[in-house]
Amino acid sequence: MGTTGTLTRAALAAAAVAVAAAGCGADASTSTTAGTTSEAAASSYRGVTRPDPFQVGDVTLPDVTPGQEGTFAFKAPEGELLFVFFGYTNCPDVCPTTMSYYKAALDELGPEAADKLQAAMVAIDPERDTPEVMERFLSFYADSRHALRTLDPAELDAAEEAFGTTSSVTTNADGKVEVVHSGTAYLVDDQGTVLVELPFGVSVDDLVHDISVALEQIDG
Repeated sequence: MGTTGTLTRAALAAAAVAVAAAGCGADASTSTTAGTTSEAAASSYRGVTRPDPFQVGDVTLPDVTPGQEGTFAFKAPEGELLFVFFGYTNCPDVCPTTMSYYKAALDELGPEAADKLQAAMVAIDPERDTPEVMERFLSFYADSRHALRTLDPAELDAAEEAFGTTSSVTTNADGKVEVVHSGTAYLVDDQGTVLVELPFGVSVDDLVHDISVALEQIDG
């Protein structure tokens, strides 16, 4: 994983504060509740955990990543983690900030840990986010990545429901496309269990911490 370039940790933190105030149609995350597949691990996470975590391993979407085309299940390879995010490439704030934080976290974790993570972005604006557009966007932030895109609204709705999230894409009277979506990202293990939910604006330090806890959990 390369460096974060001109995006410094301080700049990212400032961006998060600004975006939290301005928003991108992102809704607030639910409050944290204790518990997950491992009570000890849950108490260590800084993100949101649930007594009954989402099980998403049976949920699938088309993978349109060049060279990886096919059906993708929301389950990390054995001993690895999946970082899942529902977004769109024209997003002015939430999506690029979230992925920049992810990239910064991998840089801080180092190559050994980074090799155990894959990013999966679900296109919530698939009409504009073609496979080529998604690849151009994701390739800046992640070496191991999956661009997930469906033109079937029911298929997208099913994936969103499995993760407890929603989105909408509408066109107003002036012809402007308006997108509303959650800013939450998810860490999913090799069993398809959502270990922790990461509300928009979590710091790079918190992301590094929760990824480390998750890796320890699946290794243990």
